Amino acid sequence: MKKVITFIIVLFLGLVNVKAADINLEICEYSDEYLAWLELDELEKASTKMPEMCKTSGLNQTIIGSSTNYSMSKFSLQDSYVLDVRNQDVSEACWAFSTLASIESNLLKNNISTNYLSVAHMELLTQNSLYTPARKTFNRTFNNGGTFYNAKAYVLNYWGPVNEDSLPFTTILDIINNSSSINESSISSLTATVDVDNIFELNNEQGACSTDSINTIKEYLVNYGALAAGIYFTTDTSDLTPVPSSNNTYDIKGKFLNGAYYYYDGSSYTNLSNTTVNANHLSNHAVTIVGWDDEVEINSFTTNSKRKGAWIVKNSYGKSETLEIADGIEVVINLGDEGYYYVSYDDINICTNVMGFYDVDNNLSDNVYYYDYLGNNMSLVSASDTNYIANVFTKKSTNAEKIDKIGFMAANANIDYTVYYASNGSLTNYHEIASGKTTHAGFISVIPNEDIYVTDKFSIIVKFKTEGIIENYIPVAFSSNDISDPYYNYELTKGVSYISLNGTSWADMNELRLNDTTISTQNTIRVYTSNEQKDISSEVDSNEEINDSASSEVTNPNENINTGALGDTTPNNQNNVENPKTGIISGLSIVLVLLIIGTTIYFQKKSKKNKIFKI
Repeated sequence: MKKVITFIIVLFLGLVNVKAADINLEICEYSDEYLAWLELDELEKASTKMPEMCKTSGLNQTIIGSSTNYSMSKFSLQDSYVLDVRNQDVSEACWAFSTLASIESNLLKNNISTNYLSVAHMELLTQNSLYTPARKTFNRTFNNGGTFYNAKAYVLNYWGPVNEDSLPFTTILDIINNSSSINESSISSLTATVDVDNIFELNNEQGACSTDSINTIKEYLVNYGALAAGIYFTTDTSDLTPVPSSNNTYDIKGKFLNGAYYYYDGSSYTNLSNTTVNANHLSNHAVTIVGWDDEVEINSFTTNSKRKGAWIVKNSYGKSETLEIADGIEVVINLGDEGYYYVSYDDINICTNVMGFYDVDNNLSDNVYYYDYLGNNMSLVSASDTNYIANVFTKKSTNAEKIDKIGFMAANANIDYTVYYASNGSLTNYHEIASGKTTHAGFISVIPNEDIYVTDKFSIIVKFKTEGIIENYIPVAFSSNDISDPYYNYELTKGVSYISLNGTSWADMNELRLNDTTISTQNTIRVYTSNEQKDISSEVDSNEEINDSASSEVTNPNENINTGALGDTTPNNQNNVENPKTGIISGLSIVLVLLIIGTTIYFQKKSKKNKIFKI
């Protein structure tokens, strides 16, 4: 049943010409996967990535690319547009490997040479368990898995990515092994080397990939490169057995794995202790989709799929594992096909949480303004099909700054948007600087149609028209009061984010009222600017004074502004706002049990624990 909430929004802190407004909003209908995730115990949640919170069934998820030629029966980016397979070893950083592989792939598609990007940097800047005092970032424990939401905020904030040689992956392994430590400044001082303009998101209900989802993913692969995606990977080692292969090597076979072919149908199974494992497991591992093969037969999988075809995915377990089965006797275990796997179109998770990073280059702006420094993690649904959201920013530096691009979150394709700019922080005297139609759900960047130099205070307003779309979603940032939540103490800034139905009467997003409860949110709007060395006095208001300087900075306007972290105010019953919990793609280690010639043999790898599948 849909959770419907009517917010009576009252503006407590006003600006000139800003009036109180009554706006009907509701929390988005929760997806079946998210409701199932809420039922998990804390240990299970710690090894299961949180699904998309909002129900997306029936939404248009199409991406409009430069080419719709995806009719070929087989396609792969392996030879030219992805870097070689990596090995996450004992880490739980699969989510970072897959998202950075998507960015690397788009760089290569754009003819920009690249080496590996730093998984260690993404992992370390999005956790706070190693820092004293704590860094203002996700409330996330080091090496305890992560989500694509972590990665999205990381790149949009210009926290990163950085090149692998700036912070090698071995940094993570050294910390895990207690052979080294870090300090926050040595990590945060590294400068981002890659700029991501757009982020594509596809979130379907759990179940076999629909025809539309398959075509959408294919179109993205052809146009933009690899995609990060989630699957469920069993950690039950009793299921895994060796199958002799060529050159004295072994493939791995199990209930859902057949060498390089993988298909999880959601069925329950019995583990080594003869305990039934429940069906419909959610994603707990991240991989990178790099292609497809429509001709993969249904009997290629341990359990026959219902139709032919599979995605070609790059994993992060390496290509093989050498194990010592006795003194001086070693065997080589093949991990898929040189580290690649074929995941059936009928796998119940592969299409449920997909993210792609595109329009990527090395041309970074000097400054970025934002308030949602951990990104969006919830959507509101408006009763109106016309909605305005606005952020008022304060220029931090003294140098002249020209707007390079403006970014915002969109919940769907085919939303008509208009972007406006106003000087002096106005929410009335604004003018249009860009317009268009969203081509997909996710983060959208637009370039103003005129040169704009920001003043001391300036406003960005985005108008959404969603007529004919199933739901009028507004992506927002929520804070949580749950100490175990990654968004716990997510500091929301008062008096800077607003919402309106008509563009004239505004309400503060930080003061949404539900009976006697305050619900605080933040709009997801970002502004990227470059420092200018020119006289722009004639282009700004006469009462504004802007001085040139050579300094540059990445600006989070939350700093040095009075902020209001949401206290214990979030309703707990099912008809109110759930505390949004972000799950994790876990990297649980597995002891591989191999059966050879009917005998159970426990292998021990030389100089390290026998752990192959690090999810």
